[in-house]
Amino acid sequence: MTALLERRSRPTTVRLTEAPNRVLLHDIDWQTYLTIADSLPERRIRITYDRGEMEIMTVSTTHERFKSLAATLIFVIAQALNRDIANFGSFTHRRPKILKALEPDCCFYIQHFPLVAGKTIIDLENDPAPDLAMEVEISRSLLNRLAILQALGVTEVWRVDPRSIRVLVLRENGYEEVDRSPSFPEIPLHEIVKWLAIGVAKGELVMARRAQSWIRSKIKKPKR
Repeated sequence: MTALLERRSRPTTVRLTEAPNRVLLHDIDWQTYLTIADSLPERRIRITYDRGEMEIMTVSTTHERFKSLAATLIFVIAQALNRDIANFGSFTHRRPKILKALEPDCCFYIQHFPLVAGKTIIDLENDPAPDLAMEVEISRSLLNRLAILQALGVTEVWRVDPRSIRVLVLRENGYEEVDRSPSFPEIPLHEIVKWLAIGVAKGELVMARRAQSWIRSKIKKPKR
C-alpha cells in the first residue's frame, strides 16, 4: 500500500486508524482512492470512501455465509412472488461528484428492474441506484456507510446480523426503520429471520423449500 500511496502526483499526509480486521486512512484524495481500489480487483476486502476517509476491511467467513444466504433468500422470495429482480452483487458504487464510494454486501434492482434489464454495467451518474442494498453487520464499519448509501440514493437497506433483520427506508430526512420490506411487503420480517436460521442449520435447499412452502400457503401468486 505504501508503494501505491507514493505514486501520488502531489505530497499528502496520511494518518492511520487501526482496529480489528480494518484500517482507516485519513487525508486520501479521490484519485488515490481510485488507484488503490482499482489495483485490487480480486479481493476479499471491502473498501469504503467518504470525502478523504478510506476504510479497508477484511470480511470473515461468517460475514460471507450470511451474505450468501440472504442474497439467495431474496431471490427465492422474488421468484415465489413472481417479481422481476436483478442481483448486481457488491459492485462498487462510486459518485465522484460527492466524493463517496462503497461496496454494498449485495444489491438488487426490483422496482427499477425495467431500467437496467439487459445491462451488465451500471453507471450511477446515469443509471438509478439499486432499490435494495444489503449490509451484513457481523462487524461494524468505522465509517458511516448508511450515510453514504443515503447520499447515493439507495431507497431500501437491509441490515442483517445472525439474529435479526432491520429494514430501513429512505425518507425526506433520512432512513426510517419499518416493520416490512417495501420490496416484499407480503412477508413478515420474523419469517425471513426464521428462514435464514434454517439456512444456517440445514443449507440453502431446505431454506428455499421452507420459504416457498410458506409463500404458497399464505400468499396467492400474482399472474403475469
